[in-house]
Amino acid sequence: MPATGPASTLLAEHHPADAQEREYLARIRGLVQDDVSWFSRQHFEPGHVTASGFVVSPDGRKLLLIHHAKLDMWLQPGGHVDPEDGSLELAARREVMEETGLRELLPLPGFPRAVDVDVHVIPANPRKGEPGHRHYDVRFAFWATDEALQAGSDALDARWVPLEQVRDAGTDDSVRRAVRKLSLRLKGWASMEPACWPAAERNKQPILEVLQRWIPEPCRVLEIASGTGQHAAWFAEGLPHVQWQPSDASVRYWQSIHGRRLRSGLPNLLPVVPVDVLEPLRPMPPVDVVYCANMIHIAPWEATDGLFRSAASVLREGRGQLITYGPFQEAGVPMVQSNVDFDAHLRSRDPRWGIRHLDDVARIAAEHGFRLVERLQMPANNLMLRWERAGD
Repeated sequence: MPATGPASTLLAEHHPADAQEREYLARIRGLVQDDVSWFSRQHFEPGHVTASGFVVSPDGRKLLLIHHAKLDMWLQPGGHVDPEDGSLELAARREVMEETGLRELLPLPGFPRAVDVDVHVIPANPRKGEPGHRHYDVRFAFWATDEALQAGSDALDARWVPLEQVRDAGTDDSVRRAVRKLSLRLKGWASMEPACWPAAERNKQPILEVLQRWIPEPCRVLEIASGTGQHAAWFAEGLPHVQWQPSDASVRYWQSIHGRRLRSGLPNLLPVVPVDVLEPLRPMPPVDVVYCANMIHIAPWEATDGLFRSAASVLREGRGQLITYGPFQEAGVPMVQSNVDFDAHLRSRDPRWGIRHLDDVARIAAEHGFRLVERLQMPANNLMLRWERAGD
C-alpha cells in the first residue's frame, strides 16, 4: 500500500480549483494522515481512497473516457489501490492500463502530479456484498503515446473524446472540472514547435552516414538521451530498415520528441519512453544497438557508468553494440583550444560535467563487458565510438 507520508505530501501540494474541490481535499487529507487502512477496498465506512487518471491523447486534443458499467456513465479510468502499489500515482497508472489496454503512459508535461481530487458515492453492490460507500479519489494527468484501446472488465467501452466535447459526453461535474484545468494548460500545446538545437542540426548528417555503415541490417535501436528528437527523426528517415526507439530522462523533451514523430509520420520511429541511466532500466524489449550522443560530457560521471550498465541489460544476448558520439580527451592527443574552452564552460555550469578521458570511459566500459572496436574522427573535434560486448 502507498505510505501515508508521501500521500499526505502529495495532497498538501495540491491546489483546488474551487470551494467544492477544497472541501473534497480537506476530507481526503483527513483520511490519509491516519493509517493505510483507508486505502483498502474493504474499508466501507465512510469509504476508501482510490486513484484515477485523466489521459490526454498524443496530439493533446482528446481525453480518454470509459463507459463505466456499474455507474452507466462516461468517466476517466481508475479504481482501487492494491497492496503492491507503491504510490497513488502507480495505482492510477495500473488501473488506467488495465481498463483501457494502453501499453505506455507518461506523466503529462507541465502538469502537477495530482491534477484533481473528488469524493463521490458508490451504490451498494449486493452481488459482492458491498454496502454503499464513498470513493475519495485522487486524480493524475497522463499522456498516452498511442491511441490503441481495448476496454477492460469494468468498462463497457473506451473512447477518445475531443476536449471541447467532453461536457456533452454523458459524464459528471468532476470530469468537466478537470477538463477545464486541462484545457487551460493545453491551449496551443499540440501546435508547439519542437525544440531545435543548432549543433544537432549540424552533426546529424555526418553521424547518419556513419550509422548507415555500422547498422546495415534490420534491427531495433534504443537511443538514450534523445533530447529534442532531431537525431531520432533524421536517423529513422535515413535508416528505414531500423526500428528507432527514442528515450529521455527529462519530461521537458518528451513533447518535442513526440511532436517530431507526429510530423514525420515515420512508421519506424517509435513512441518516446522514459529512460534515466541513473536509475535501473525499465522493462522493455531487447534491442540490437544502443546509441547515445552528447550525454557523457553533459552529465555526472555516474551517468557514464549507468549508460554502459543500461546497454548491457537491454542489448540482445549474443549480439549488440553501443555507439557513442561526442568530444573526448585522449592520451597523447592535446585538446584543441575550442574543446579546452568548452570543457571549462561545462564545468562552470556544473562541476560534475566535463569532457571525459577516453581511457576512463574504456575502463568503465570494460567493467560492464564492453570493448572499443572502432573510433572515427568526426567534424568539430568529436569522436564516434563503436563498443561491442567482449563476448559477442
